[in-house]
Amino acid sequence: MTITVLVATFRGTQSITIHDDEAAAASALMSFVELHWPEQFDEEHGETILSENERLQRFFADDRNSYIMAEADLSLLEAFIDSVAPEPRE
Repeated sequence: MTITVLVATFRGTQSITIHDDEAAAASALMSFVELHWPEQFDEEHGETILSENERLQRFFADDRNSYIMAEADLSLLEAFIDSVAPEPRE
């Protein structure tokens, strides 16, 4: 089983979310940018129509903002948990 982990930072405050796939994480990233856009730019670019890619580039050009999107394979974790789980009592 794989998941996609998104860690997004806005001015030092982190948001960590877990998603079923990369598309869902990318959608969550855009929601994060949309949420913080007005505060980041003080409505400076509020009326400007930009593509998603341009909005991401502009938002994360600020060194205080960053994100990491990574896929994690949980099958090894699941196997480890199964190996250390106590046997059920009868």
